[in-house]
Amino acid sequence: MQLYLRSRILLVGALIAICGAWASAGEFVSLFDGKTLSGWSVEPKNKTSDWAVRDGIIVGRGDKGQSYLAWEGKGLADFELTLSYRLPKGKGNTGIDIRGRAVKSGRRRYESYHADLGHVGIGPHILGAWDFHFTKRREHPCKRGTRLVIGPDEKAHSSKIDGAVTLADIRPRQWNRVRVIARRNHFQFFINGKLASEFTDNAASGRLDKGAIRLQIHDKGMHVEFKDIRLKQLAPLSVGLQKQLLVDDYVIAEKHNVTRKLGKVKKVGIVLKPSLDTDFHPSWKKPDGSPVALDFGYYTSVIRNEKTGKFQMWYMAYRSSGVGYAESKDGIRWTKPLVGKGGKNNIVHLSQGFSCTVDPAVPWGHAEKYKGAADFADRGCRVALCYSSDGIHWSNYNDGKPVSHRAADTHNQLLWDPIIKRYRLLTRTDLGGQGGTSESRSTRIMVHTAENDVKKHPTAWKTVIDKIRVEDPKNEKNRWGKPRLQFNGMTMWIYQGVYFGLMDVYTMGQSHFFDGFDYKTRHDDDYMDFYIGVSRDGMNFDKSWIYARKPLVPRGGPGSFDKDGIKPPAQIVTYNDEHWIFYGGMDERHYSKGRHLNIGLAKLRLDGFVCLASGDKLGVIVTKPFKLEGDRLEVNVDARAGWMRVELLDENGKAIPGFSGDAAKQHKGADELRLGPKWTNQADLSSLKGKEVRLRFTMKNAKLYAFQIRMERNEKR
Repeated sequence: MQLYLRSRILLVGALIAICGAWASAGEFVSLFDGKTLSGWSVEPKNKTSDWAVRDGIIVGRGDKGQSYLAWEGKGLADFELTLSYRLPKGKGNTGIDIRGRAVKSGRRRYESYHADLGHVGIGPHILGAWDFHFTKRREHPCKRGTRLVIGPDEKAHSSKIDGAVTLADIRPRQWNRVRVIARRNHFQFFINGKLASEFTDNAASGRLDKGAIRLQIHDKGMHVEFKDIRLKQLAPLSVGLQKQLLVDDYVIAEKHNVTRKLGKVKKVGIVLKPSLDTDFHPSWKKPDGSPVALDFGYYTSVIRNEKTGKFQMWYMAYRSSGVGYAESKDGIRWTKPLVGKGGKNNIVHLSQGFSCTVDPAVPWGHAEKYKGAADFADRGCRVALCYSSDGIHWSNYNDGKPVSHRAADTHNQLLWDPIIKRYRLLTRTDLGGQGGTSESRSTRIMVHTAENDVKKHPTAWKTVIDKIRVEDPKNEKNRWGKPRLQFNGMTMWIYQGVYFGLMDVYTMGQSHFFDGFDYKTRHDDDYMDFYIGVSRDGMNFDKSWIYARKPLVPRGGPGSFDKDGIKPPAQIVTYNDEHWIFYGGMDERHYSKGRHLNIGLAKLRLDGFVCLASGDKLGVIVTKPFKLEGDRLEVNVDARAGWMRVELLDENGKAIPGFSGDAAKQHKGADELRLGPKWTNQADLSSLKGKEVRLRFTMKNAKLYAFQIRMERNEKR
């Protein structure tokens, strides 16, 4: 990478982590070094023996009754906290204090907002609930599954959270993942990726604005354990001119009578078929004698070259043949130029599990514009890296030698992350054996740590999260006792500030290849699904759609070319106000010798991955406060069967005259990607520019996908 880019990241030295993690402002740091309680203190001091470290885990035993382990940072205000907890005995009452502070008078000695944890069966008023430890204020109930809003007058309104965590999502005696987000006066509590409860504290006085974090032992004789404790301090919410996708609650403070729904793709059909000798298994045949394209399109990358306007595709041919290359002017009609050795085929690299990405940090024509990651031939199933100026002629980093440990026989990916301004590397990690009935699969994510120069430092990779599993709450097992749902692989696509995990989920039903040639039945075992999960940090991905069994691109029906498997691409192409999703379609099961693939295309509405949908009941969505940096608003909405309107509120939720109530136009029957909301006597938002505002969307029978603050109307798109 050229010197001008390196100069932008000279602050790498300042990114060295607290407690050994890589971190900077807005990044996660570890609060627990895995060896000692350094940075922590026990309260009260006479219960020091209640807390200890064993085998890299914080262990709390309530031999003397209630006690706390407090992190030394006393002035924490806005942050995101993640940790794992378990109750080995199966019972107990524990929790997490946030914004805690000692007080000298009142009914308590310590005030805090308290995220309650405990064993399954302890009740919704504890497990997954928010508790309020106040000395003088009223302590409102906020049970599991509840959204609570406390008004300035201390009156509270509660509503039900759709899709909240349930007891079935929580694993007794096992590790459960907890996430707590505190931002200004809004607080969210997640368990195993699902929202448990949340509240907004609008009280005129007595709010807790900053304080300490404490882990709790509540009951005498109980045993609780904590690990993987990480904290990210949050800057004030910045919307700026970035489009805000409503795939999660990142910008949302309140929502009522709306449901988050997965977008529906429209399948175009097959766009590329196997045709060259290298596309087929060298000897396996179907019953009719035709060759089997066992691996064709099993791993696929597609980009649109912004300089030439041409689509480029890299696909897995037969595994020992290597990587095939194809081109298209329109993304529908493809050719396979014979650019391989001797002009006899289209093989451009000898590897499997290959993906190609285009590096936006360097210009077109640069020697390293295209970057690849794969399992190179004879490299022990370990990921190696390569680069190219045109995507056809490739050179290897590190002389083709591996840059990390096993495994790499599924989809590998090297990509530039414009958010953290570093390279990321995704590959596979073995959980069980290396094949057969003992095999169990997971994914890991690494970041580059040396000057952002992969050529100079090809092995400078640090694992930031490892052994990413499906962790299906249903805990289904295959006949060998391994998880039935496994990550065969995952690639990452970054769009509008959101990390999308393109998740290749294998429902494992076989362990070795078998004679399977049933091209009519849609099988319910040994198949592949394509799910998406979103993340704001590029490490912790939501898996809700897997748990709901809702793939982004569903398998086809009986007899279809993609009935038994959908293989995700390395990235998604955004083109002509649509998202184009190229995928490998399997017409037989994963371990079938008759597995034959074609490459298909599905299209999706722009920003249409996930929406917030309302029905006949009036739906309301209120954003968190943010500084208005533009002068107009655009909304991606489908209200063909209903209507939608947008009001502006001040930072405290009070309606702004001229931009609320009857002044806000009701847009009936609208279906627009960039709807410009209207207000009576207000041409735009210029009079509010620079102020802290909230948006309130009210809608009926409508779907809301995204919004964006923009500059003057002649702004170039």
